[in-house]
Amino acid sequence: MIGYKKVNIRLLFLFVILISILTGCSSAKSQDLVTKEEFNNLEKRLNALEQKQGSETIKKEVNPNLEEYGVDVIQVGGEGSTLTQKTAYNTIGDYGYLDSDVYAITSFNGPADVMWVSCATGYVISSHESPSNNKILPTSDETNFGIIIENKMQNKSRITCKKSI
Repeated sequence: MIGYKKVNIRLLFLFVILISILTGCSSAKSQDLVTKEEFNNLEKRLNALEQKQGSETIKKEVNPNLEEYGVDVIQVGGEGSTLTQKTAYNTIGDYGYLDSDVYAITSFNGPADVMWVSCATGYVISSHESPSNNKILPTSDETNFGIIIENKMQNKSRITCKKSI
């Protein structure tokens, strides 16, 4: 699976233009400023590149051959923080990391004192725990696992996901 990060082309080219101006490498006739016409031409090219870039976005999908995988989520900052570090990994056969944006779904309630962790679509939770000993919320649902966020630096959640039947 290939990950894809979108680069802001407009900012990149405006940065290059600024450096060109500051170093005297501008293609403008006066060597001091970029003309309005040059700037408009650059802006048109940037818009065309942004449209092309949007059409090249790679869709991230779940591997249909994956039977089971694990997810570790660490929430940092205590109550009120939604900052997380997610790791998804293969637990059967060849060990390897998976795209955590696809395989590890996290959400929080309004005040961010409860964190929910879920599997990717097509998977259910087969086991769960809180390595940081947070209180676990009771649920009869196999698709969500919740812990109470405490005022400590790390609140940890671990689940194992298996393909649903």
